[in-house]
Amino acid sequence: MPDQRLPLPPFGRELIVRPQSASPPWPSVICFGRDAWQSARQWQGNPTVWALICPSNSAPIQYRWPVLGLMLIVDWQPGSGCRS
Repeated sequence: MPDQRLPLPPFGRELIVRPQSASPPWPSVICFGRDAWQSARQWQGNPTVWALICPSNSAPIQYRWPVLGLMLIVDWQPGSGCRS
């Protein structure tokens, strides 16, 4: 069980609220790396997808990821890096 004291990633709060107003399942995307914000904007152009961001200056373990039970896509651009 994730530590509830950890912050949600960018757009995480919206993802928690969205299932109450939409009909899952729909895919969620986690965008990693230097271009994560730009990738998330492109993914969110599709109304059937929701994108979360792991900023390039953060490690994934710094966040609480609200994706349990959701179909998940990882958008990790080659050479973009991510802190571990």
